[in-house]
Amino acid sequence: MESIDTVSTCAGAAKEGHDGKLLPLIFEPFPLGSIKPRGWLRDELQLMADGLAGHMFDFYAYVKDSPWLGGDQEYSGLNEGFPYWFNGLVPLAYGLNDERLKKQVNTALDYILEHQAEDGWIGPEKTREDRDLWGRFPVMLALMQLAEADPTQKERIVNAMHRFVNVMHDLLEDNYACFNTMWGRARSHDMILVLQWMYEKHPGFNKKRLWACMKMLNQVASDWAEWFSEDVYLKEDLDTVDERVWKKYFPFEHGVNAAQGLKAGAVIRRFTHNDSLLTSTHNGVNWTFEYHGTASGTIIGDERLVGLSPVRGSELCTAVELIYSLTYLYTSLGTSTFADRAELAAYNALPVMLTPDHWAHQYMVSANQPYSRNLSESHFHDVGTQAQTYGLEPHFPCCTVNHPQGLPKFVAGMFVKTDGGRGLAHALLGPAAVSTVLEGGNQVTVDCETNYPFSHTLKYTITASEPFTFHVRIPGWALPSSTISINRGREEQTTPSSDQGRGKVRRKNSLTNAATNTNIHQRLKTQTQNSPSNITNLEKELDDLTTHDEPLNHPTTPPTPLTPDIESGLHAIHLPAGTSSLKITLQTTLKTTPRANNTISIHPGALLYALPIAINSTSTLPKNYSSQTEYPSTYAPPQSLDHELLNASLWNVGIDPSTLKYHPPPPPPSSSSLLLIFSIIKLKLNLNLKSKIRYAITTDSIMELDPRK
Repeated sequence: MESIDTVSTCAGAAKEGHDGKLLPLIFEPFPLGSIKPRGWLRDELQLMADGLAGHMFDFYAYVKDSPWLGGDQEYSGLNEGFPYWFNGLVPLAYGLNDERLKKQVNTALDYILEHQAEDGWIGPEKTREDRDLWGRFPVMLALMQLAEADPTQKERIVNAMHRFVNVMHDLLEDNYACFNTMWGRARSHDMILVLQWMYEKHPGFNKKRLWACMKMLNQVASDWAEWFSEDVYLKEDLDTVDERVWKKYFPFEHGVNAAQGLKAGAVIRRFTHNDSLLTSTHNGVNWTFEYHGTASGTIIGDERLVGLSPVRGSELCTAVELIYSLTYLYTSLGTSTFADRAELAAYNALPVMLTPDHWAHQYMVSANQPYSRNLSESHFHDVGTQAQTYGLEPHFPCCTVNHPQGLPKFVAGMFVKTDGGRGLAHALLGPAAVSTVLEGGNQVTVDCETNYPFSHTLKYTITASEPFTFHVRIPGWALPSSTISINRGREEQTTPSSDQGRGKVRRKNSLTNAATNTNIHQRLKTQTQNSPSNITNLEKELDDLTTHDEPLNHPTTPPTPLTPDIESGLHAIHLPAGTSSLKITLQTTLKTTPRANNTISIHPGALLYALPIAINSTSTLPKNYSSQTEYPSTYAPPQSLDHELLNASLWNVGIDPSTLKYHPPPPPPSSSSLLLIFSIIKLKLNLNLKSKIRYAITTDSIMELDPRK
């Protein structure tokens, strides 16, 4: 128990009917650092560490010279720049176990704790008039994660958090002092989430104040349940709604708030026990994506919700906050569609807004975006003309400092504990591993080898000191023909020197066939883009390569159908002690979804197809977001540049959906993606990107190019 001074009960801490108990989460999350990314996913996090996210501490003024670290550089009176960065760097540093990044985290931590005010306030504000609670919320989220990731520092971190809770409690009791901004009130559930973690894990002598703070924050917070009600929620394109109406609800319509607010009901329900919040939460998620969502899995909100126009924008901050909200929703409520949406956003909406080296990002992206350049006139609600370009700070710097949390927090939620801590589940699919001790002292290690979502085969090696139940979440798009094969409980893996006594499976495996298969995929891609005449023969070559004898190291059960739970999507596998191996093969078909303005989206599983467009790029030194003047050449590392991308090939094309033909990816070691072959229809598009006019497609001049002929 932490050394927190005993405090008196406040008026807001009276016991309620549920005697101060929090509803349990459906699944128990793992402490930060327990889950290790593997394969391509680890490579992505390493690119982040080697890119902008891992170097802002060294040069970026709003981090390096932040008032939080004794400097004087801040882009907002809210003092949120450093808190955003800290909340993202902690999961990146400890998710990768990167010593350089952990040194950055701990240098920042030391300064924060050493400069905590006498009354417990955390942050650079010197007077009560300057204080605002909102900027503390991301810092407290970071401290929560760090306390779990580094047990050696847990006591001093938790003590500092309790000291802050005490001063926050007194300010809230004093007519909600320092809690006046729209940002804090719309996002108060992020702080409540931290208070719940403290209440359950590290209450000290402070349980009554922790509970009272939850209540007081909620009493003046934006009411997300009301917003997600049939009579209030705006399902229209907000450009068509009376200004007096949408301005009334702007705290809920701001794109980033909308992403964060999706989890509000689940957080608040834990201490209010109000089950009506289940309905409003599901309504909120469903309506947000039905009326304001993109095909890539994020929310259309170029500072404010709009509708479904594919030329309107989605903010990078929205994507990363959305991933966190959806991950939390699956952990807390256990509905599989939340996890499906988290994967869609993490694997599509997020990466498209970053350059491959992770040194530059967009502030705003559109689903249909033929180029990335400074516009002569913005067609967004309230975003500048340069927001679609890639750079250090292409618009407001919040996305620069906030974007690093996206993928690391997704990784931190990939595995969860089930059955009261006795079981384990792979919740968010992808290459990752976890080692843990389950309830009862069962030592378990799970390692998943996969190229998911670029392929749909997941191979698991699982060791356990005692029998236990392992679960895999099966996505909603997986067909009933998806299967699992199991090799249960051998003491150790061996590789026999001959095929004697081993089973065989028909599949392609050798490096020769993999290379040949990859070559055919590349030729198919080239033929699709250029000459269609040889497509049929190439497809036959690909089909001929689908099988060959591969000896298995150990007898394995024949593939059997998966039987996932209808709510959670979890398929249960009961495993004995020892080492077991599993192979899950997910089957899918192409999903085409009609969207606004006579467009469609095409998904093979968790991915969204996009037309490859050749580009010409120009690069300059990074520019200041406000003045649009270049920073000095010595300001940032040479990798930090601003980029404009202009299309060098046609982008205004359509497809004939009836010609879609899906080819699964070739086997390892190829890194080729899923291949789609389709007929191209060239369209005459009446498009004005400078205005808010939507895409209008006319069919008076259509030429069909069928690659099958």
